[in-house]
Amino acid sequence: MSRVIPARYIRVAILAVILIGMLVFYINDIPWFKDTETLLLSESTCLDDSVNKFIAKLKFENYIIYNPKSASHQYFPYAGNGKLSVYYKKKQFHTAITIGHDHLAIDLPYSPIIHFNVSVDNISLKSEEICIINLEEGKLYRFSSYETGAGCVLIQQSIVVHRTNQVIIQHYHISNSLPQPAVMTLSRIYKNKRKLKRHSVDASLIVPNINQKASDKDQLIFTGAFQLYQSNVYAGVCGVAELPLPATLHILSQSFESGDTITAFHILKGNRSHTAQTLSQQQLYQAIKDTSRLSKDHSAAWRQIWHPRLAVTSFNGIGNHRNKMAKKTIRYYLLSMYSLDGNNNNNTFHRRAFVSQLDLAWKNSLNYTCYDAPMTMYNEKLWPYSLTNMPRLKKLFKAWRYALRKGGCDQFFNRGLPSFNLGMLLSLIGLKFASNQLQLPMKSIIKLKDDVYLENLYYNGSYVDVNVVKGKFIEVSSFLSERKHPLFACDASCSSIDLIGSSKFLYPQHLLKNAMYLSNHQSILMKLHTQLNNSIGSRKAAPVNIRKIHDDGLFRLPLRYWVLIGLIVSLLHAYVFRTLYIAYYHF
Repeated sequence: MSRVIPARYIRVAILAVILIGMLVFYINDIPWFKDTETLLLSESTCLDDSVNKFIAKLKFENYIIYNPKSASHQYFPYAGNGKLSVYYKKKQFHTAITIGHDHLAIDLPYSPIIHFNVSVDNISLKSEEICIINLEEGKLYRFSSYETGAGCVLIQQSIVVHRTNQVIIQHYHISNSLPQPAVMTLSRIYKNKRKLKRHSVDASLIVPNINQKASDKDQLIFTGAFQLYQSNVYAGVCGVAELPLPATLHILSQSFESGDTITAFHILKGNRSHTAQTLSQQQLYQAIKDTSRLSKDHSAAWRQIWHPRLAVTSFNGIGNHRNKMAKKTIRYYLLSMYSLDGNNNNNTFHRRAFVSQLDLAWKNSLNYTCYDAPMTMYNEKLWPYSLTNMPRLKKLFKAWRYALRKGGCDQFFNRGLPSFNLGMLLSLIGLKFASNQLQLPMKSIIKLKDDVYLENLYYNGSYVDVNVVKGKFIEVSSFLSERKHPLFACDASCSSIDLIGSSKFLYPQHLLKNAMYLSNHQSILMKLHTQLNNSIGSRKAAPVNIRKIHDDGLFRLPLRYWVLIGLIVSLLHAYVFRTLYIAYYHF
């Protein structure tokens, strides 16, 4: 006699399978699968007072970490969507920043002050609530930034974590055509659960000779950073100045050609005036003049050479003029970096000494084992077209240092300036040397057989040569050596082709025609892979983007993989239950 399973049991089983599948889809969002238990916070929502952990899901333009003990800033010029998590554990503050696929875990023994830019879509915004959380006390304080008469286009929210005091930092972008100055007032500062005496700091923007015909894109940027602690105010962004309360901070601006501005901070108290910057007006003007002349030549060469829509050019067919322009561009770039090394205090450019030192660097052999990050040619934050003053040069220098450090190469800094030059060159043209991978740009106009000394490249026991034949094919050759390693050539669509021994391979360029005219955030590269211990995988051979490719763990796979896994599990369970039902029914 056959045994029939009730239909309601089958429906319950199918429902349970669906629920389990849905749980698998979002298992990555369960707190106990993460490093720390966190809570999501929207841009204008505050947490409860009992919460001692904080996470913000925001769109980053840049973010800065400030160390109160050493009065130093650590600037990270990286853009993208990400999360900021701050929590207090074992009597120590911990900060975790996740931007895109990059995860930066920073354990800070001091109390961090973290501020970042958040774009506000609604220009006519009347107020924006700022949340301040004191993790040690477990308290949350709220502040509001109000729109001034000048109009706020961009508001910077501040997430502040400090043991004894609070900080508010705001950025305003103010249009040139607005006549009224901007005034910002800070109040309600708490310390140790007690309300201090109300203080206010007025920050006025004084703009003489405003050009009424300036375009809407030309803006004056007013940046104020204020910390109220006991009876002192610390003002400044890159530098810290001290003055007793009450005081007024005025920003004096002087315009130069094409709407470029330089800014000097003056702190006024009574009839006494203290200048926060050490440069005099004449020295500052001379520095800007030298920088402007340097940046003009540099920017012109940069736009001519590194245009995002340049066609694939033959490595052997480049004229001497373009080669000289390429070398001149890199020299200008490195020259601007040299003046910001900290050893030169007179803000002058020693061109002759530097060029001779740079020529010696070209003759040295490159260290290929270091840089392992995407090419920086299309990273606009590293371009010099916006160099108008010394602070921007310093900012660009810090951005380059961070870009190279992110590539995992501290040797470029330990070995002095020539090594730093080589690191910039490797990152700029996209030479990527990992443990089993060599990445070459097909779009670069710097020849592989010129003064950069990439001829007879020795890589993993084989000689590799890359060339363009008749402007239509990429020729990749591997010459015999003591050890034979098969090589793989991979384009944007990633078709693996063996290059064993002394074989040659002609790769047609027309397959890359569509990929060449994508956005400038994608680089057209060809990869050469050596088969050492493992064969090439589909994830390692993925198309190269500006963002670094990461081998994510099991619980950090994209959602589409979990959907696929859930569907497979559901179909498998349905097949098993159907088989059992038929077996019981026909038994």
